[in-house]
Amino acid sequence: MSKVNFMCIGAPKSGTTWLYQILNQHPDIFIPKEKELHYFNALHPETYLPNQNFSKDIAWYHSFFKDSKSAMLTADFSTSYLADPDMAQKLFQYNPNLKILIMLRNPVARAWSHFSFLQSRGMLRSNNFFEESKRNQSILNAGHYANRIEVLIQQFTASQVKILFYEELNEPEKLIQSVIEFLQLPNFSPEGLHQKVNATKLVKSTALHEIVTFIKHSLLGKVLNKLKMNNLLIYFYNLNAANQAKNEVPEEIEAYLRNYYKEDIKKLNTLLDKKIWNP
Repeated sequence: MSKVNFMCIGAPKSGTTWLYQILNQHPDIFIPKEKELHYFNALHPETYLPNQNFSKDIAWYHSFFKDSKSAMLTADFSTSYLADPDMAQKLFQYNPNLKILIMLRNPVARAWSHFSFLQSRGMLRSNNFFEESKRNQSILNAGHYANRIEVLIQQFTASQVKILFYEELNEPEKLIQSVIEFLQLPNFSPEGLHQKVNATKLVKSTALHEIVTFIKHSLLGKVLNKLKMNNLLIYFYNLNAANQAKNEVPEEIEAYLRNYYKEDIKKLNTLLDKKIWNP
């Protein structure tokens, strides 16, 4: 098959699942059912251990796109790519004509949302943000935007990279129109433009959550993983989840994160020549 010609590379918890579901309705775009293939990142996006997909043959990667038609844009929505410091070079070597979408969210809100999501899925050992952000580097690392975007812009032409912002989801029609123009595709009328997807949930029963999390990290959890029965645990997590009106960042954590990302936000504002967020 031809090489994949369009990617949305991050950042996680910034609206990429919503964008995936909308663009998946376009008749001229093919996106695999498995949204995130994580093929080009050397480290696993959550554990930061060696990524097994990275060592696989390119034929394995292309097999996910075997049902696409020649006229279609083929898309990979792997939010782990933006956090990889060598990604620009890897993607350029793979396909120098690649079109790249990046969705960004205020890194303070993004980090807290990321932590809350991992917590709701039983992927953390405790409820302490500071402890877990040290154990799981992805919580903070995924919010470092400036340097990675700078390298991408330098590696590719300006017409190949488009940056979107989470705040633009308030005007979904306008956002999608800009994406369609960037991809040079015909207009379409997707469903679910105003639907919120992949929102972090509240835990109904702490006891049930702790039991399922214990199983997830136990020998039984490893067995379920090998048998590819992880969906059983996800089912119980979903069963024990409730929607929440708003997931506010606690004041102490917000102050810490604002200081942590201060210089990165400044650099991003300078790089894009506009004030995105207050540092």
